[in-house]
Amino acid sequence: MIARWLPPAPRSRQQTDPEDTAGGPREPSPLDSEALERLEQVLEDPAAVAELVELMIEQTPRMLKQLREAIHELDAEAAFQIAHRIKGSAGTVGAVGIAGICGELEAAARAGELEAALRLSTRLDETFGRTRTLLEERTATRPEHG
Repeated sequence: MIARWLPPAPRSRQQTDPEDTAGGPREPSPLDSEALERLEQVLEDPAAVAELVELMIEQTPRMLKQLREAIHELDAEAAFQIAHRIKGSAGTVGAVGIAGICGELEAAARAGELEAALRLSTRLDETFGRTRTLLEERTATRPEHG
């Protein structure tokens, strides 16, 4: 929800990881660090941003489990609602990879395509793992304010 008050991200740069050691490009970064920086500027409280990140990291695994359960129970509406909650939480902290997959999950659930939703939930689990690592590394290197 906070994301709606943030200034728009510059469109001139796409967040990507540097090229890997094999010389090939990596996929886009699942984290928009600039969004986190804008959030810190808007809130004027890095500790509050760290708390939002921590909440997202703590709550997402439970929501991912609920999402898988909804899909296995063929409950497309519940899958949609859970994906929507995850997308909002992720978007707030700049977790663009998670938010993007959740948007796809919402569409699949709305269309009743639960097999596609199950495949997307596997991608979501993997992307959450990468994003969590990046967020934890970022918050570990930030000085505590408060």
